[in-house]
Amino acid sequence: MGELIKPEDEVDRSEGFGERLLGQLLDRAHEMPPQLIAPLVAEEIRAIGGRDVSILLQDYAQLTLVPLPGRGLTDCGPLPLDSSPAGRAFLTETIVEQPQTDGVRMFLPLLDGSDEIGVMALALDKVDDDDRRLLRRLAGLVADMLVTKNHYTDQFLRARRREPMSVPAEIQWSLLPPLTMTTPQVAVAGILEPAYNVAGDSLDYALNDDILHLAMIDAMGHGLNAAVLATVAVGAYRHARRGEAAELYALVTPPPAEAGGFSLTLPGVATDQPGP
Repeated sequence: MGELIKPEDEVDRSEGFGERLLGQLLDRAHEMPPQLIAPLVAEEIRAIGGRDVSILLQDYAQLTLVPLPGRGLTDCGPLPLDSSPAGRAFLTETIVEQPQTDGVRMFLPLLDGSDEIGVMALALDKVDDDDRRLLRRLAGLVADMLVTKNHYTDQFLRARRREPMSVPAEIQWSLLPPLTMTTPQVAVAGILEPAYNVAGDSLDYALNDDILHLAMIDAMGHGLNAAVLATVAVGAYRHARRGEAAELYALVTPPPAEAGGFSLTLPGVATDQPGP
């Protein structure tokens, strides 16, 4: 016979203030359209006394943080990564506090796991450790929501653009895994340059158990042809990686006739187009 649980020994399941705030945000976000996510965050922050809320996303060139537009959000303009408090929060993945005459402006990194999404900025009259703990968890939830909603909207991608993007670059960016990944065992970071005109350059990786699979892809040439070849290479590489490893090179190195006169090789897929 099990022991009787005395009333004083029961687990307290009542909802605390922080849990209630995060829970309300999560409950309301489930069916919220993407364009209302950032305004919803601003609304919840105002409920705890915050103001001047900005959601800043990293631009494609990884040089600035650009604000998301939306009702109730403060447009602070693009902020440089290398010389601003917001940039310091992003680069160090830590909270940065900037004293002001009417309180404190806080910059919190938006982290989806180890992938850096951007920065959440807000002002409070005063800040204590309870505020920091709550806002750090709120920033993590906001990052997760932005990543989830990003799959079916163009709003966040548009905000990140600082100049027109070519069609080949659009293709390559749509293929990429997260550009940063950190675990206790391994760290991966990547960048595409020129960000708005890249064509045949790409990368892919996967961490399966204790093995990191990594491919660097360079489809020589320029424009759409190089982008299409890189797309085929990434697809074949992923297909082989997720199946039998012995098939890898056979799948990623098709006969030249099947590649339209190009040859592809791995590792570090290099493609060469024969001259006329």
